[in-house]
Amino acid sequence: MKLCLISFAALGLLYANAQLDESSSSPLRAGQSVRPPAVGGILNREGRGASPDRVGALRKRTVQHDFSDETAEERQTRRDRADAIRRGFMYAWDGYKQYAYGADEIDVINRAPKTTRNGWGATLVDALDTLWIMGLKDEFWKARDFVARVDFRKDGGQLTKVFETNIRYIGGLLSAFELSGDKIFLQKAVELTDIIMPAFNTPLGLPWQMLNVTTGVGSSETPGRSSTNLAEIGTFQMEFYR
Repeated sequence: MKLCLISFAALGLLYANAQLDESSSSPLRAGQSVRPPAVGGILNREGRGASPDRVGALRKRTVQHDFSDETAEERQTRRDRADAIRRGFMYAWDGYKQYAYGADEIDVINRAPKTTRNGWGATLVDALDTLWIMGLKDEFWKARDFVARVDFRKDGGQLTKVFETNIRYIGGLLSAFELSGDKIFLQKAVELTDIIMPAFNTPLGLPWQMLNVTTGVGSSETPGRSSTNLAEIGTFQMEFYR
């Protein structure tokens, strides 16, 4: 069910917020006066390396809360919350593993797999970063082997929702690559991106909402129309820029 797709990613964010003691940073590279991002560099609007002052200013904009001034009691409360979130995730993940591993979703009433996103394992890919953040590395590497075998040319008898494919599959794969450094995730992300690129073959260059990945023919989500959704279009910036 869709709740399962959303919950794994949300639990990962909650767990990370409760678990981390402080913001992590990468060591300086030789000849650099600012810390580079974990993967890649920061570019300006012209595509050139951003100035050290600009990079320094950006790095001060942290997302992770600073826990340095918390009391021992507050720290224990935070860790207890992180453990509770991890247990909640494992309860959901174990059910998915038992009844629908590798499927897009699990029908929790009938305890059966469901194909809703072309059968490429939407829940599994969506949960990759959460598995890593929670330290469930054995589960992560098992999921990695599944991802390596996915054939994105087999559409499960469904049209591909371009927006969902971007945020769940491509976004999930890129997140897994950024965290683990395993290039299979990057390769699969590029492979899938190339497959959905025909969706952008429109007069305005704005993507169709739906795509037949076998024929490369795009369409609107509403049959017989040529409309699209601006909110969906805007979400491509993050994954496609990366």
